[in-house]
Amino acid sequence: MLSRRQFLRMGFYSTLVGGVSYSYFIESQWLKITEQLIPLEIPLKKPITLLHLSDFHASQVVSLDFIETACQLATQIEADCICLTGDYVSSTLETQTLERYRQILHRLSTHAPTFACLGNHDGGEWAIEHHGYANTSIIRELLQSANIQLLHNQHALLNLAQQPLKLVGLGDVWAGEADPQTAFAQLPTVSAPTILLSHNPDTKDFLMDYSWDLMLSGHTHGGQFVIPFLNRAPFAPVLDKSYVAGLYLLGKKQLYVTTGVGNLYGLRFNCRPEISVLRLT
Repeated sequence: MLSRRQFLRMGFYSTLVGGVSYSYFIESQWLKITEQLIPLEIPLKKPITLLHLSDFHASQVVSLDFIETACQLATQIEADCICLTGDYVSSTLETQTLERYRQILHRLSTHAPTFACLGNHDGGEWAIEHHGYANTSIIRELLQSANIQLLHNQHALLNLAQQPLKLVGLGDVWAGEADPQTAFAQLPTVSAPTILLSHNPDTKDFLMDYSWDLMLSGHTHGGQFVIPFLNRAPFAPVLDKSYVAGLYLLGKKQLYVTTGVGNLYGLRFNCRPEISVLRLT
């Protein structure tokens, strides 16, 4: 007969194993579609729909099959534009894997004009210390071959739903490649909202003096592990854990942080992967 201590210990370990199994086999694969209405400071004549995907993290724990499922799901949604905000890989990939990845990403760009920025895992000084690429050339080539336009400290003037929209992409701050002065230099003066792609939401702190209306970010994975009821994400890789997932008002500016598609270590708890559908008005 089990003692009370043995019974409690068995219950604890059973709960732990069950929780880890759920996090690995179920929640990390349980994609959701999140819809968010976002009124802009400069109103649009017609609504614009953006699809926001981030943090695919192709790796041993995030398969290309899962990323393909996410992209297939995204292409079932009518959209004017698709925005990707970095971390396409967790580490280096084989050439054959990159070719299949290109084919998967190409589905997005054939569905709607697709623009991207890079994340800390996509090459550079941070990635090389974490089993990644020494520079961003491989991921740049991956995106280009998939007909996805990378905005690396660059901007573009788009025409969506018969109206102008300014789009700015920032290099990643952890990679040491964030250069907002270059990104915003000679930004068109046409009266139109400005959408900013910046992988890490912490960059909001040094970007507030620049002219933008809505910043799209990833990086946090929503925290990956969110404490139930308290809604806290103690492991979110950001300095400011007040901005981990969802829409936030920053005065007249707004920040949207997606929980992303992939993950690190194969685990998610109380924080499902998502495809974000942003309805701009």
